[in-house]
This record gives sequence, C-alpha cells and structure tokens, in this order.
Amino acid sequence: MAIDKSLSHYGRTYNNLIDPLNKPIRDKIVGLIPQGASILDVGCGTGVLCYELRRETQCKVVGADLSLRMIEFAKKNSPFEDIQFVHRDATNLVNLQDDSFDYVVASLIIHEMHAEAQQQMVKETWRVGRKNLYVDSNAPLPWNIFGMLKRFFEVAFGFEHYPQFTAYLSSGGLMGILEAANLDKKIVHRELFSQNTNQMVVIAHDPLVPPTNG
Repeated sequence: MAIDKSLSHYGRTYNNLIDPLNKPIRDKIVGLIPQGASILDVGCGTGVLCYELRRETQCKVVGADLSLRMIEFAKKNSPFEDIQFVHRDATNLVNLQDDSFDYVVASLIIHEMHAEAQQQMVKETWRVGRKNLYVDSNAPLPWNIFGMLKRFFEVAFGFEHYPQFTAYLSSGGLMGILEAANLDKKIVHRELFSQNTNQMVVIAHDPLVPPTNG
C-alpha cells in the first residue's frame, strides 16, 4: 500500500500559489494530447491538469498521487464526476496492466525522487503507457529570471526534497534519466520552453517518426 507523502503546503496553498505558475506547462501538455485518449497523470497534485485535460480533449483521465491531502483536494474540487483520483506510488503501479493507457503524464515529480526511484518510475510508466510524456526542469538550469524563480520555490516549498532536485540537475535531468534507462532512442518529441527552464520529452514504444524538437 502506498504511504502518505503530504507536506504542509499541499492542497489549497499549493493550488493558490504554485498551480498558477505552472499554467504554461499544463498548456504544453494539453496541446500534445489527442482527443479522446486515455490518460494516467502520475503526481497529479491538486488535479488541475486532469481537469484541463478532461475539458479540452474529452479524454478519460485517472490522477494518481502519493499525497492523500492532494487526492482529497482534487476529488473535492473536481468539476467532472468521471475523473478518478487514486492514492498510488508511481514507482509501483500495482494492478495496472501493460499498455493500460494511451499516455502516462509525469509533470514536475521526477526531480523530487532519488535516482533509484526515478529509474523505477520510468520503468513502471513505460510499462503501463503506450506513450509517456515527462515534463521537468531543464538541466542545466539557466540562471535567468525563470531559473532563479525555480530555485527559490524549490528551497521555499521543496526543502524536504531539495537534495534530490540538485542531484537531478547534476545527473543531466530528463535526458540523463532516459539515457540511463536506455530509452533515449524512443524519443518522439523533445521541447524546451519557459526560456529554457522547462523541458518536455515524449517517448513511445513504437516511434514511427523521428524526434521533433520544439
């Protein structure tokens, strides 16, 4: 059974202070998801991305998070009755069959994990999703205003996992993690945005086209 990893600012505080800053990330994700797809959003947090995916793409969405506080907030505030929110560990997606979803989305959660958990999460999301869409901080993280703001929020609101954040950057970020998992050749889309502070990577089991770079 998944343990509860809730922090004091999870729920309403996160929704009011941090979710608005992540709107550009959610817009990028929604723009890449086809209509009617089935989606598993791991690390769904307050559920805002799930709501936007359901509203804009009419897809079937399941949100999963290790924080019971986040899951309860997402359920309570959901405008859609057909979105399912579950308490799950992304490194151990038990009871989910291979290729259960068209897409598995993991946004801004990989940098919170230590290296072993990162690899296990990539393995599990690769197993249950036909395509996997990862978004996280770019590495190296530039020292522009957006990069400075990221560093500030990681210290202010993510102090408990700040060592994982710095280790994530040192290891090469998303590309370093995918290369370590031998999945870098499965990339079908790669894009930098927010003045090169965020990176999006999409991998697919059977890539039919060469990678595109935004």
